[in-house]
Parts: sequence; C-alpha cells; structure tokens
Amino acid sequence: MIDISHEISREIGKGAVAAMKRFIHREKSTDSFQSHDVEVLLSRVTAISDEVTAGHLVRVRKYAILIAEQLGLGEDTQTQIYFASQLHDIGKMAIPQEILQKPGSFTRTEKVIMNTHTLLGGEMLRDYHCPYLEVAAEVALYHHERWDGTGYPYGLSGEAIPLSARIVTVCDVYDALRSRRPYKDCYSHDVALTAICDGDGWTLPEHFDPQVLAAFVKLNRWFDDIYTGGLEV
Repeated sequence: MIDISHEISREIGKGAVAAMKRFIHREKSTDSFQSHDVEVLLSRVTAISDEVTAGHLVRVRKYAILIAEQLGLGEDTQTQIYFASQLHDIGKMAIPQEILQKPGSFTRTEKVIMNTHTLLGGEMLRDYHCPYLEVAAEVALYHHERWDGTGYPYGLSGEAIPLSARIVTVCDVYDALRSRRPYKDCYSHDVALTAICDGDGWTLPEHFDPQVLAAFVKLNRWFDDIYTGGLEV
C-alpha cells in the first residue's frame, strides 16, 4: 500500500507541490528563509483554508506549544514546533475537495488518497535549509505515525518517530475528536479525553508517546479552554 500511496501522491499532488515550492522560494535564497517568511506562509495557508480547517490549524499550534513547554524542550525547539504544528496538514491542499468534504466512510481508494496528504506535505516542505521548515516537513510527513507502529505512511514506532510529530499527533487527534466533521459528530472534552487515555475502539492510548500522553493529561483542561476559546496562547 505504501507503494500505491507514493504513486498516487505523485500524480494528484504535482501541481500543489510545485506551486507551494514556488511560493516558499519567492525568488530568495533558502538560506535567508527566516521566521518572518514562515509567518507569511502560515498566513497564506490559513487564508486559503476553510473556516473549520483554519481553526483546527491554529488550535493545534496552541496545544503543541503547551506540550513542548511541559516537556521542558528548549526555546529554539519550542519555536520550531510552534511553526511546524500549524503546517501539519499542508498536504491536504493537494487532496480533491470531494474527498476532503465527503460525508460518510471513504472507499479503500479514497482512504489511500487521503493518507497521501502526509507524503505530499513532506514533499512540499522538504529541502529548505531552514530549521522551521525542516521540522515542519517531518511533522507533515510523520504526524499520523503511531507509537505502537500501526500508523502511516511508513509504520514507524517509538522513538523512530520524530518528537515533534509525536507531540502534534496527540494535539491533532484531540482536536479532531472535539470537532464536527462531514463524517462524524463532535465529542465533548471528557469523551475525547477518555478516548485518548482509555481507548474507544478506534483511538487507543498505545498510539501515543507515553511521555507526551502524560503531558497532555496534565494539561487537558487547558486544551479544553483553547478549544472553547477561553485561553489564548
């Protein structure tokens, strides 16, 4: 299936990958690409996203910086994760809207296509000599990998998954559980917390880095406050 995903990602994502790379280059040396340029990129991605997606991206960024702080990561690493987390789903820009917005379950082919957003996102953001985009590329590529090895696109497990992606994984799952989507209703905070910590048949605690999960549990009420708009980060 990985080979199929690679082939599909090459076909459906050529235009979007090329367009995003042109935008990032902006006729500048990649060596001069700094935080201001990444802020412009974040603004661009948010502006062309629908309201639901834009809110999701901003909230995930806020959750991620809280966990990075809770884990005691250095200031530079926190800044990299701050920028990278909001770009985790950038590959979805290349996925057909009829799949992104489909109500109900995906067919096998649609699921394979949807899963290629990780490969496409990594392709869009890779090869730039800028720490913000290097971390963003690994987050985009690996944020659906799982600690127990059951994720995609490569089935990585444990510390083979970059820490930045392990942080974004729990943030992404929490926000997805809380949010209404074309194929699901929204969960309350307590139901989402239970699903992540105890499992609900789809989400399982072994999907997450135990240290990251422990940080999430400590911060869970702050996550709720961010989701409901009661906490600015």
